[in-house]
Amino acid sequence: MTKQKEYRGYVFSRSIGVHRVPQHIQNLVIRNHAQKYNLHFLLSGVEHRMNSSYVMLNQLLDDSKDIDGIIIYSMFMLPRQREIRNKMIGRLIDNGKEIHAAVEDLILKDSSDYNRLDNIFLVDNIVESNYHEEVRYGITEFYARNP
Repeated sequence: MTKQKEYRGYVFSRSIGVHRVPQHIQNLVIRNHAQKYNLHFLLSGVEHRMNSSYVMLNQLLDDSKDIDGIIIYSMFMLPRQREIRNKMIGRLIDNGKEIHAAVEDLILKDSSDYNRLDNIFLVDNIVESNYHEEVRYGITEFYARNP
């Protein structure tokens, strides 16, 4: 009988983008993802609340030799900075581990999977910057017409 693959969960106690998702909901989504792929779900590590803190994620990466991978609630929990994200995911992939993003149903096993993730982040950054530019333009136009 083959041993079921073991995956550690990873959840946030802070907002993901503009959304605040309670930890118990994040864990439910992660658990459902693990069941879908017949993975043994281990207790989740909870990231610190401070913005841009990845202490727990780094700890999970350091301890990843005893597990087969990590299941994060959403890919948008990963660092926005490309270089930092590259290093973190590279550490897992280089050691033959996987990272799963449960909400997006995305599984990163190799560099081609990571390139797909990176492209999604690039598009998201463009959309986000255009959205903010449209909001700024709209506010400027509104106040120009309504002094």
